[in-house]
Amino acid sequence: MTLHESPRSFSLTTAWPRCTAVHGCRGRTADPFPACPAHLGPGELAQFAAGLRPGADVDLRGVTVGSGVLDALLDALTGPDGRPHLGRARFDGASLPAKASWRGACFEGDGSFDGACFMEGVSFFDVRFLRHASFRGARFLGNASFHEARFQRHMTFDETVFAGDVLFGKTHWGADASFARTVFMGAAAFDQAHFGRDAVMPGACFGGAMSFRRVRLARHAKFERARFRRGVWLGPLEAAGTISLANATAHGGICIQASAKRVTLANAVVHGGGDLRLGKAELSLENTTFEGKVTIRPLKNVPPIVVSLQGTAAAQLELVGLDLSECRFLGLEAPLALDRCDLAPHLADDLPGADGMALATLYDDLADAAGDSGMARTLHYQALEARRHGHPARLHRWTLSLLWLTCGYGQRIGRAAVWVAVLAAIACGVTVVHHGQHRTPRHVLTRHAQGRDAPPHPPAPTYAARP
Repeated sequence: MTLHESPRSFSLTTAWPRCTAVHGCRGRTADPFPACPAHLGPGELAQFAAGLRPGADVDLRGVTVGSGVLDALLDALTGPDGRPHLGRARFDGASLPAKASWRGACFEGDGSFDGACFMEGVSFFDVRFLRHASFRGARFLGNASFHEARFQRHMTFDETVFAGDVLFGKTHWGADASFARTVFMGAAAFDQAHFGRDAVMPGACFGGAMSFRRVRLARHAKFERARFRRGVWLGPLEAAGTISLANATAHGGICIQASAKRVTLANAVVHGGGDLRLGKAELSLENTTFEGKVTIRPLKNVPPIVVSLQGTAAAQLELVGLDLSECRFLGLEAPLALDRCDLAPHLADDLPGADGMALATLYDDLADAAGDSGMARTLHYQALEARRHGHPARLHRWTLSLLWLTCGYGQRIGRAAVWVAVLAAIACGVTVVHHGQHRTPRHVLTRHAQGRDAPPHPPAPTYAARP
């Protein structure tokens, strides 16, 4: 959704008693009068306000509320603490005055502003919503401030349009905060906000600068399919669950400094570079496209675990101090630079059925990125292994098998020494056997030792017997 497009059509039924004082007025009648508060006379408005007490229900659906009417009602609802206290508050489809201030009001019942239109600026500074609050389909034509507001229950700004800047600094949500398909035409600041559960912003469009600094989330931050026209700045940020920018589009780059269980930018498109500094989190950049350089490094001493870089494209990808032992790399389209990364010798992509040549190219690229190190030599070895199993030419596979068997591609010197020893032993054995088959008889050796023509030994002397 682009900025000039509107959110999905928001329909608001007028199932309430309508004002009869002015033809075509959609305002809710102010009982017991037949007219809405905007069309009451001064005396009737004073009488209507006199009937209100702190904590009373207020129903101004469809009413075009002037500044005098709003001030009179808030004065009547103000308690001893100086805050206006409203019970069930209904402002659906109402037009609120320009530069309206809600004076730190306390909404003790559900507060509904669905389809309301806030003329020019409005301030909900320090306002308390003790129950559910809804601004679905509302229009803020000027700047809006919810600084230090508190939403105790579920709150929704779905399909709301903020034409000016909006401030949610130090805002506290006790439950989910929903901004589905919300349009922020100006700057949107959520600095130092605290979310008791999820911050849900699928399909939101941020036309101005977006800031999410020093934010805490009890669970997830979801920006799926969001559009950022002036870049993204998330963090420092703490989330107990997942930070998701899956399928998001960001112009002007992205900067994330976060501690979370999982961070994913799967299928996101970033028209610029990226700087990701993460605590111990699982990071997935599967099929993510960056037009600039991307740097990923630890936020603290514990290295993040990168689980997937499959299909990632970038001008350059610099990985510093990361755990890549479980990372999948196949399809990576970015020059790599590795520094102090834990990279397993066997990649997670190296599975049965994987393309051996693609794995070999991947191992070579990672080895080049690893520089002159033991890991680089190991990766080059794995590249040759992948080619030995997956090269389409049989002769090439046989040649590599011979190299692997004899010397481990020149990296297994011990294997070569064993082969030399085996061959030497075989040669010695052959020599011994050969000489054994041609051994000369002993008496022949004796004659040769004494000389070929030597006379035989004289017979032993005999002695005659004495008579």
